[in-house]
Amino acid sequence: MNALRQTLLTAFASTLMAGTVSAATLTLNPTADAYLRTDQPTSPSPNPGTATELLVGQVSSTTAMRALLSFDLSSIPVNATVNTVSLVMVQSSEDAGSNTTITLELHLLTQAFVESQAAWNNAATGTPWTTAGGTFDSAVLSAINVSVRPSQVPYSLPVNQTWASTSSFVSAVQSAADGSNSIAFLFKDVNETNTGRELIKFFSKEGTTAPQLTIDYTVAAIPEPSTVGLLMGSVVLTGGIWLRRRSR
Repeated sequence: MNALRQTLLTAFASTLMAGTVSAATLTLNPTADAYLRTDQPTSPSPNPGTATELLVGQVSSTTAMRALLSFDLSSIPVNATVNTVSLVMVQSSEDAGSNTTITLELHLLTQAFVESQAAWNNAATGTPWTTAGGTFDSAVLSAINVSVRPSQVPYSLPVNQTWASTSSFVSAVQSAADGSNSIAFLFKDVNETNTGRELIKFFSKEGTTAPQLTIDYTVAAIPEPSTVGLLMGSVVLTGGIWLRRRSR
């Protein structure tokens, strides 16, 4: 009976799963964005919440800039499995800094911020960051190399810059979708102590082309009760027939 039971249960599970998975792709724009400057520790950057560009990098060895983005994930179904994630930001204009390439890291921001109030020391007015410069997880979700002066490479602006999907990136989005239904990121130069001016400019959500978080996911549909009942009835009937045959 054990062998039959295992066969029936396997068939039952397979039948439930077959044809119940659907795939979808969701593209989201930020609900909030901002950038932080070490030389403005308690004052938000100019035109907070309305600036058309986000700045990342540094203008000197003592003045670094970091960007923040927040996304609403509530449109992802509760039973979704996130497969891949990518983030695209459009490099908007060229800075007159050195002709170099810098590495920009994407981190999970672990403390909420208020777009119009965030500064290097504060997530919001009266609420300091746990760690100045933005409270974030040290794990790098994704990283890219970006040219400070694209015209010298050469390629023309504006241009898409993409943080590609990684297992850490996917895991962070999956956890947020299963929990708070929102997620925020921090972008920073991997080396913020360079002496030269190394500044990257991206369009903000108020700019010409807003950042986009693209999430590919699948959804396993929950079977209708009638379907489950029918399948269970089949299992019981088959088992009963097998028992009657065994008793002869």
